[in-house]
Amino acid sequence: MDTDARKRARPNPAPAPTQDSGIAGSSLSERQVGIEEYVDAAARPAFHAIIKQRFTDFQVFEVDPKGTIQHITDLGPPKHTPPSALEQRIERDRNPAIAAAAAAEAAAAHEKAKQEKEQLSKARQQDEAAQAKQGRPAWDDLDAESLAQLTRFFTDDAIAELRELWSTGPQDQAEGGSGKKPPRDPRTVTSKPLAEKADRTAAHNLVRTLFTGYLVSEAQSRHGGSTAATDVDADTAVAAPAILVRWSPTGKPEASAAARKQKQNQAPAQPASAPTAPDTNPPYLHFLLQKTNRDSHEALSFLTRALRLVPGAGANTTNSRGHGRGSGRGGGRGGGRGGGFMRAAEGGPSRDLAVAGTKDRRSVSVQRVSLLRRGKTAEDVWALANGCDTDFASDLTPGSANGGARGRGRGRGGRGRGGGGRGGFQGHDGDSPKSFLDALTTRGPKGLRIAHLTYADHPFRLGDLSGNEFLITLRNVKLVKEGAEAFTSASAAADESEESPSFAEEEKVIAQAMGVLKERGFINYY
Repeated sequence: MDTDARKRARPNPAPAPTQDSGIAGSSLSERQVGIEEYVDAAARPAFHAIIKQRFTDFQVFEVDPKGTIQHITDLGPPKHTPPSALEQRIERDRNPAIAAAAAAEAAAAHEKAKQEKEQLSKARQQDEAAQAKQGRPAWDDLDAESLAQLTRFFTDDAIAELRELWSTGPQDQAEGGSGKKPPRDPRTVTSKPLAEKADRTAAHNLVRTLFTGYLVSEAQSRHGGSTAATDVDADTAVAAPAILVRWSPTGKPEASAAARKQKQNQAPAQPASAPTAPDTNPPYLHFLLQKTNRDSHEALSFLTRALRLVPGAGANTTNSRGHGRGSGRGGGRGGGRGGGFMRAAEGGPSRDLAVAGTKDRRSVSVQRVSLLRRGKTAEDVWALANGCDTDFASDLTPGSANGGARGRGRGRGGRGRGGGGRGGFQGHDGDSPKSFLDALTTRGPKGLRIAHLTYADHPFRLGDLSGNEFLITLRNVKLVKEGAEAFTSASAAADESEESPSFAEEEKVIAQAMGVLKERGFINYY
């Protein structure tokens, strides 16, 4: 062989692709993806196989700086002693008997509290009515000079009606349909038409002074119907205004605006509600993220959406609030901005999320993620990432079966008119919330799973890992005859007519090939 020929020769070339390839379907040969050389002659192919035919054939497990290989061993929420509200909810969902007993206990407590409130309200109204009746003087005991001034503003018939109204006292009205406040006494007495504002003001002052707040006055609409005599202008056909006198809403003296303001200023401050326990946990959460057939950027974008985080660089945030405002009308203030973030999160992962390194797309990978939680608890993050409601006691709320719990499950609030409270986020892309048991037994939303949540003082940064462990499955493994340059279906058919190699022979050849990889290494083409 001449010198030029030796220079042109390629050492240890990879098999050239053939049209009749034994690797079926859309698989590619080494040359088609740019792999043209082997490490040395000893590394020439001893067998052919298909790599990454399925995404589950390529599994990646991150190795932390301490050398610990990250595996998900428990899909449940963080464990606490005593159990957290989320753990108790999952236990109730697992055991219908426990759930029924807890719901019955909660319903009984709710009904008892409701009855006690109604009884207290009724007793208070009765006491107030009795006190008002006891402290109200008789008509003849009222100030005589003020009684005489009534004729200036009221007719004789109206004064007689006022006397009857005062003497009989406020009527006891049945409670309204809401069970809260009874309706006002419907009886009213109308004054003479009072065209001058000064006369109307004087009439209001007289009623307030004479009847000491038991009876109150209010302006009558100029166009409203009235039983009082009217002074009608023939040109305008508009009645002169008058005033109406009725019992105060409570049937007891009604304080003036100045008196109410003074009482409010002197009233002691209302006791604050029982404070919640301060959140003393560190500001970050660390957890394991398992993604299936997703690249890291896409997975973190979905996670941003699920956790209702502010999207990062490249996010389309212009439509977030508008989308939230249109997401629904109904019983709460949720849904609004949550829905907006779902759309906006498509622009990029939140800056609150951080990873130590990216992982292959066509694989099942497990890696560590840190989250600047901004008040979210580990239980909140677990539930949201799994597409669940964050109202862990919704099954104990009366009426939750009719949508009470779900009403709280449309996004953490926002300024939209949206449908309900601060609960779970309606799954990914608006899907219905999953049950807590589904989160433990079914595939994660968008192929994502999180687990092993712990609080931490710091985020992750790129490079905070020792490497990755790979679990690679090879399919359609076939030995290559010595001297064969390529594996074709024709050679496979010839092999079938000959005696197939024994398992021991196959194991020996594969072990030799693996030994070369172990000792000499390989270029990471994967």
